[in-house]
Amino acid sequence: MQLLNNLFNVFRTLFDEGGWVLYPIFGVSVLALYVGFSKLVYLRKLSELSKIINKVEIQNIKSVRTGFAPFDTFIYTIKRSRNISPLSIEYAFGEFLATVVPDLEHGFSTMATCVSAAPLLGLLGTISGMNRMFSVITDVGIGNPGLMAGGISIALESALTGLAVAVVSMFFHNYLFNKKNYCLNRLIINGEQIVKIAAINSNLKE
Repeated sequence: MQLLNNLFNVFRTLFDEGGWVLYPIFGVSVLALYVGFSKLVYLRKLSELSKIINKVEIQNIKSVRTGFAPFDTFIYTIKRSRNISPLSIEYAFGEFLATVVPDLEHGFSTMATCVSAAPLLGLLGTISGMNRMFSVITDVGIGNPGLMAGGISIALESALTGLAVAVVSMFFHNYLFNKKNYCLNRLIINGEQIVKIAAINSNLKE
């Protein structure tokens, strides 16, 4: 409880010193983290799915159940087929990829926008703080530095917070992007292995 109170006091002090622009910066950070963690959960599901596909043999593929709707639909398509041919499996797997790839790509443009928006909002706060400082100088002159401290605080806190949010979001975005490419490559490789096994079994039957 004490930790939460201390954290709340830190945020309250930060928002008091940073001015109004910290609220949209905070909103951008929440959006980036929400999209990022949602994407991370989805990519972990695909990683587990890739491990399952890697162990699948064509003889027992009809009995596989993963709980991942697109892949289970792929299995159901094969199950409806009278004969499991390489061409039918390749076509069904292509439909599976056509469903999964857009979901894989979804969200990355939003995170990239957050990475770009955060430092721009910080710059906006810097300009707002400098305008406030110059307004104080115009009214009372430079004889009282304490009155100018508010504008300087807004300028520095907003710029620092915007850059911090942008850097964290950028690293998170790049990590997820690389993980997405890895998962997609594994799915394609494993799918090709399933089609290859089907081709071998089909030749053996002939």
